[in-house]
Amino acid sequence: MQLDVARIGSDAEAFKGEEESDILDLHEKDVAAASRVRYDLIARRIGPELVVFGSLSARMRFICSRCGDVFETEVREPEFTFNTEVQAGVEFVDLTPDMRESILLALPAHPVCRSECGGLCPHCGINRNRESCRCKPPSDNPWGALDRLPLR
Repeated sequence: MQLDVARIGSDAEAFKGEEESDILDLHEKDVAAASRVRYDLIARRIGPELVVFGSLSARMRFICSRCGDVFETEVREPEFTFNTEVQAGVEFVDLTPDMRESILLALPAHPVCRSECGGLCPHCGINRNRESCRCKPPSDNPWGALDRLPLR
């Protein structure tokens, strides 16, 4: 997103719209953009500084880290901020790299399709969100010996 610096004065200027999802430059197999990147920003000049703040959001497609199902969810950055000193002769300022970084930092490290996701059974591998298994937890706990040690 390019901002026309000459257009922005000390009064707040609102910018609302969408950018193509390719600004996110995603090359991961576990995450993909499912919509355009939406922005709702306010820009103003404060002396030589350009200050921009507002919110960003995009619908993203993930692979659940528990069950492996594909799901979509909205990723939001409600406190996007950008500031820079505007040099004489500069006509446009590009917010794209900062917008990309803010959305990427808002992505969950371990995306889960829903909080009550049952995940995959560690023994038979079925998706416990779709069906039940009859696997029993192992009776031999290798860490159980530590529980029997006397405390000093």
